[in-house]
Parts: sequence; C-alpha cells; structure tokens
Amino acid sequence: MNFGTAHRKPAQGGKRALGLNSERSHLGVRQREAEDLLRVYPVPLQFYDQSPECEVRLHQFEQLAQDRFALLKQVERLMSASDAYKNLNLTAHALEKELKGDLAGYRGSELRDNSSDHTNRSQQIHLVRQEQEAQAQRVARNRTNDHLSHFILRLVLCQTEEERRWMIQQEVDLFRLRCEIIFKSTDSGSALDDFLAHNDLVYPEVLSEELDENDLRQRLTQSSVGAHDGSIHYKVPFTEALDLVRHRKCYVQNGWCYVLKEEIVSLLAHLFKTILQHGLISTNKLIGQLSEDQRIRDLIHKVKVDDGKSGDFTNTDGTEKITPEMVKSLAERHFPLCMKSMQMTLNSTHHLKYNGRLQYGLFLKGAGLSMEDAIKFFRSEFTKAHVDPDKFDKEYSYGIRYNYGKEGKKVNFSPWSCMRIIMGNVSPGENHGCPYRHNDEASLKALLMKCGLEGSHLNDILAEAKAGHFQKACGRHYQATHSGIELSTGLTNHPNQFYMESLKGAKPVGGSKMANIKTEHASLFLDNQPKTEGDKKMESELISQSLMDDSEVVDI
Repeated sequence: MNFGTAHRKPAQGGKRALGLNSERSHLGVRQREAEDLLRVYPVPLQFYDQSPECEVRLHQFEQLAQDRFALLKQVERLMSASDAYKNLNLTAHALEKELKGDLAGYRGSELRDNSSDHTNRSQQIHLVRQEQEAQAQRVARNRTNDHLSHFILRLVLCQTEEERRWMIQQEVDLFRLRCEIIFKSTDSGSALDDFLAHNDLVYPEVLSEELDENDLRQRLTQSSVGAHDGSIHYKVPFTEALDLVRHRKCYVQNGWCYVLKEEIVSLLAHLFKTILQHGLISTNKLIGQLSEDQRIRDLIHKVKVDDGKSGDFTNTDGTEKITPEMVKSLAERHFPLCMKSMQMTLNSTHHLKYNGRLQYGLFLKGAGLSMEDAIKFFRSEFTKAHVDPDKFDKEYSYGIRYNYGKEGKKVNFSPWSCMRIIMGNVSPGENHGCPYRHNDEASLKALLMKCGLEGSHLNDILAEAKAGHFQKACGRHYQATHSGIELSTGLTNHPNQFYMESLKGAKPVGGSKMANIKTEHASLFLDNQPKTEGDKKMESELISQSLMDDSEVVDI
C-alpha cells in the first residue's frame, strides 16, 4: 500500500465526506467522493493533529496498521545508513523507489495525451477526463489511508515509552523525507506556501527594505549556510528555531531567527514532533477504554507479533540454553558492548552493583541462562572476591529469583531494551548503561580498542556515538565485528537481538551452535538459605526499580 498525506480541518459533513464504506460504483459518484476527500486533504502533507472521523472495517484496520508499520521499518532501515541525514534527498528517493509509488503524498504527475493521431477530439477529451478522475480517486484514497494508518498505529504503539519513542523517531524521519521531495523537488515551488497557509503557520518573509538596513543582507549571506544575495529568509521566534540555533544554521538578532527558506523543514519537523509527542500521550490515556473491546486488543496484539515489535525476549522456550561455563566465551564473541563491558568488570572485580546485576542478569536470562544457573554463575564470581557464600545467599540470590518471577510479585521480567538502557541514569562508579551514551569519548575509545576495534571502524563508531546515534553506533560495532554483515534492522534495538543475530551468524564446525563454545569451570555452592529481612528490603527496591515513568516523552 502507498501512503499519502494531508489533513487539518474536518470537511463539512464529517463522516459522510470520507465515505470509506460506500459501495456505489457509478463513476460520477466516485468522482464527487474523491473531490470531497481532496477538500479534506488539500495538501500532500499533514501534521496528523486531527483524528479521522469515519468507520473502518476490522480487516482494513489490521491491514492499514501492518502497512504503516512496514513503511516505518523501511524508514528505520534506510535512515540507519551513516550518510542518510546528510543526503536526505537521496534517501527519500531510495525509499520512494522501494515503495514503487509517490512518497511525497501523491501529487500526481502531469497528464499526457497518449491518444493516437486518428482519435477524434471528443474521444481525446473523454480519455483525458477519465484519467483525471482516476488520478483524483487514487490521490484521495491514498491520502485518506495515510491519515487512518497513522492514527491506527498510534493505538498500537502508544502503551510504552519505548514504543512511543520509536514511532516518534520514524514518523519524524518520514516527515522529513516527504518534505525533501515535496518542497525541494516540486516544480511549482508553491507547495511550501500552500502547506504553511493550510496549517495557519505565519512566518513573515524578510523584505528587501529590511535587508538593506544596517548591512543585514551581507550578514545573512555570511552567516547562513548556502545563502546568497537572492536567498529568501523568514523571521522566526527564537524559541521555535532552537534546532537551527544549535547547529548554527540561522542568524539571530533581537530575539528573531532569520531562517533560510530551505531550512524551514527543520521548524516544521520540530513542530510535528511536538504534536506527535502530545498525541501519543493522549492516546495512551484513552487506550484503556478502547481495550475493553476484545477485537481491538486482539488486533493490536496481532500487529505487534506480526511485525516483531513485541519481541521482548521474556519467553526463552525456543532459545538454546547456555550454562555458566559458557558465559565468558560467549561474551567475547557475541555480546554487545554494554554487556561485554559488564562481563569485563565482573572478570576483573568479581562484583557488579545493583543496576548492573539487574541489567546483566535480565540479559543473560533472555540469552537462555536458567534461574538456577544464574544463581550459580553470579555466586561463582562474587565469591572470588569479598563475598562469602552465606552473604551471597542472604543479599543477592533473592534478587535473581525475583527477576525470574519466582519471588515477590512473581512477574516474569523482560530483558531491558536499548531504549530503556539509553534513557537510564548511570552514577559514577557504576558499570551498567549504554557505553555509547554514558561513557565519555576517551573511555569509549579505550573500551572499543580493548575489544579489538581500530582504524576506520573505530572512527565510524565514535562518530555515530558523538552525533547521538547510539543504536546506530552499536549497529556499526556489529558490522565491524562480523565481517561487514549488518544487523537485520540496520541498528540495534535490543541487546538480546544483537546476541541472537550474532549467534545465528556463527559457523560452528559441526553439531550444535554451542558445540565449540569454550567453557570455563565455575565453583558451585548450594542455595539453601531462607529469605531474610535484607531480601525483603531488596524486594522493595526491585519493585520500585521495575516501575517506569511513562507520563512524559522527552526529546529524542
């Protein structure tokens, strides 16, 4: 399915204007319906700030959500390239080519007279009119489907902070790609003005008289990237152009930012992001009412499962089991940097602080380490240092059993995703978190070099981390350590995804994938101590740690 865009104000007539379920087939009626839809969606781009008012059949609901999800997955994969943001135009056209349609929003191509020379004039007019009507219907249908699919996917991805962040990132990237084609590749040159007018956005153009005052024209030319004497600038309030100010892409004077017309997309993307953030939070508050309908619950679950978004690695029934003796060798070959660094700390100090135990323990659980083996593994390491077996059983084993859902609330906790790790806080002296996010450049470089990275691979990873693309940096790490093979998603969404794909890519000499894993002896002690007051205190700490604040969506 192709997606178009545009909506601001509901057309008069509401549901009747959309008419999705009409079975009427007369050409004139369909043409009038298309015209009604184009009045609702007059421009090929929208902010999705008004919810649709129509009826959708269940099979349409599911199909629209799946198609939108697939589109955002394509956007995510293409934008994971190192030069995607620098070459947005090329990326946009690459996506449009993959979709085999008009990414920009179904502007419609200029009609050509394909009739033969002997066709009379009346037949030519009739053929052209039919083509125009068919094109109008196609544009209206695609723009309507785009509007519906966006809001349906909001229902699917509004329930957790991680899902909301993912949708915001991909939708904003898709918005930028569409802007790249619509505003920079449209022959008429009026698409931007139409979009601004349709959304009641007023950015006054800097007049020639003002440019001639106090050498403003010269200062703008010298300060703006790509500006020249004939460039068009808009005056934008400072608070609405913070992204451009941050990247020094505008001239600031007296509380106004003088923004090149070519850079106005950054303002629109920021505004769209803000609208979408608030929209997803509002949808999350209403989802409880909609979830009372079992059909909606089933459809949301099916879309997540079909598209792999619900893969939280909690259920390890199909995962090949690992033992404590395998962990160190697996860490060297298949663990992402965040988990590998904690294993390095465990090797050197034989201890991890609370958040490190939680993050690493849940990862090992998702990797196939059973609860009994997890207790054996951590006991073996901790007792090599200052912790005796009795102290371990009193202060640490309860937390491991709790993570596996055997104590306390008996919740089968999921391994932490990349987004949760990235957004967590890491205090001095702690070893958990995301190295690309929480380590300074010098310590990250030292850690990567310790893992054998050097040369261009090392520089590429550091560049991505410095630019704030932490998951892309991890994806680069995977590529550098796997002979140029990329992750299936282009970037890392989950540490256990990194591990699983690395393990599947391994080529054992024969037998099981685990057959050639080098093992190491671990000292084992029996776990037979009762729960103490210290264990109860840890339970309270684990409960508070497991709760996430989903009331706000901070900037990505």
